[in-house]
Amino acid sequence: MIVAIGSRNPAKIKGIERAYKELFKNNIVFKAIRVKTSVPPQPLGLKLTLRGAVARALTAIRSVPEAS
Repeated sequence: MIVAIGSRNPAKIKGIERAYKELFKNNIVFKAIRVKTSVPPQPLGLKLTLRGAVARALTAIRSVPEAS
């Protein structure tokens, strides 16, 4: 399984890796990439935070075609 991560933030990467390893326990390859989004680096409010997270995830998936 290849997981695309739309962030280079070490804390976010570690959290994603821990969650996937807990759930899937398979051979997992993580590919963290820097993505641009229209959301500020420190978004305020749930709506803006979710919009940024979804935008980063979609961009990461499109940037790593082999990702699951």
